[in-house]
Amino acid sequence: MLNRTNTGFTLTELLTAISILGILSSVSLPIFTRQVATTRQSEAQAILAQLQISTMAYIDEFQTPPTHWGDLSRISTIMTEKGPVEASTRDKKGGTQLREEITIPNEKYKIKITTGKDFRYEALSQQESHKAENLFNIIACLNTETGATDIVKGNETTADQNELTCNPST
Repeated sequence: MLNRTNTGFTLTELLTAISILGILSSVSLPIFTRQVATTRQSEAQAILAQLQISTMAYIDEFQTPPTHWGDLSRISTIMTEKGPVEASTRDKKGGTQLREEITIPNEKYKIKITTGKDFRYEALSQQESHKAENLFNIIACLNTETGATDIVKGNETTADQNELTCNPST
């Protein structure tokens, strides 16, 4: 008579373990993906806050609104996917005009600024699943007369310009 000792798992035990792993990963993967998107959005939000501060500091120092990215880079270095924006000098404007978009270093967001009496900032997610519906975008404003600022984040929906409170008329 042969004496056998079972040292492995049965087929039923293996299938059960694989099924449990599949269920756990199907639940956790969407949560992980959403958390990564939220983290990237927080980085873009911090950049918009820096731009608001740099804009107000530029206006305070030079008594005129900035017109180029290099103007803001004089106050605080503005990083893009191609490196820092060249700062403006007395004789030469650095970078492109503010109305032109820049891409931040991780290439996940594009930032654009609309100038005027109030500055409007917008960061748009470049992730393919967010582009169509403009999900995880961030909008901000700066009232240059009062110094009031506001930032609104859109998560599962698009951030709404009407939620900004920089100016009573907005």
